[in-house]
Amino acid sequence: MKKIIIAHAIHESLEQQNTFLDRTDFKVFIAKTNDEALKIHRTELVHLIITRLEMSGMTGEHLCSLIREDGLLRAASMIIVCANTPEAIEQAGRCRANAVLPRP
Repeated sequence: MKKIIIAHAIHESLEQQNTFLDRTDFKVFIAKTNDEALKIHRTELVHLIITRLEMSGMTGEHLCSLIREDGLLRAASMIIVCANTPEAIEQAGRCRANAVLPRP
């Protein structure tokens, strides 16, 4: 079973449609903050984290940094969602995430 953490705000927008998250071989954890995402990841060792660059509490950039510097946590793939501005895309690009997705 693959484990995924997804930011609450992103999950809400996906909830209205059938998505890959509906598959039975996925266990999805919803995190309201990046601090909560880190806590879940430390406990569950998830496979994928989908979060936003700017959230209350810890930024996505800081979350990525902490995960990538930890030998146990760094195996997770990360997708960072950010504002569709050159500044946000550049900042998200420095996060060492596997993918950066600008919001439309």
